[in-house]
Amino acid sequence: MDKHQRAAQIWALLVMAARNQQLLSYKDIKSMTGVARQGVGTFLGPIQTYCKRNGLPPLTSLVIKEETGIPGTGFTRSGSG
Repeated sequence: MDKHQRAAQIWALLVMAARNQQLLSYKDIKSMTGVARQGVGTFLGPIQTYCKRNGLPPLTSLVIKEETGIPGTGFTRSGSG
């Protein structure tokens, strides 16, 4: 699976989580996709940028660190947040 396909796969997981009002941990994403926890951010960055550029809710805010319950350091709020 190439980078774009993997990002699309994670996008689908984030949309599902949003619809179900759920949070996903990095561990959850690893379990569902096989992407190592350390590599998840590689795919969240472009998704975050896409959401910002298109005025969409910050879907990447639904991905949290297990230890803290908050998004990772790469997450930035949308312009109006």
